[in-house]
Amino acid sequence: MVCFTCVQAAAVAGNGPKVQPVHDEETKRKQFLKTLGLKPDASFEQVQAAFKKVAVKNHPDKTSKLTPDKRAEAELKFKKASEAYHWLLDHMSKKAA
Repeated sequence: MVCFTCVQAAAVAGNGPKVQPVHDEETKRKQFLKTLGLKPDASFEQVQAAFKKVAVKNHPDKTSKLTPDKRAEAELKFKKASEAYHWLLDHMSKKAA
């Protein structure tokens, strides 16, 4: 699976979604924690709290009164945060098991 961040970077570079960079697990983990504004040693509870904060601030229902540019930026932040949260949730729960 290609992460949303990689597809977005490829689209900006003009390469489209054909570019599929390979990330190792630790690199992805650090990247996703950074997306949520967390340090590499963040706990599961910190991940949940950070995602909730980003999601509430950038949720499409909350940003309807913004300009189209700001709304698109908020939507992108929301999508990146959602991808980060779900990936971290999956991998942190596997480690705990």
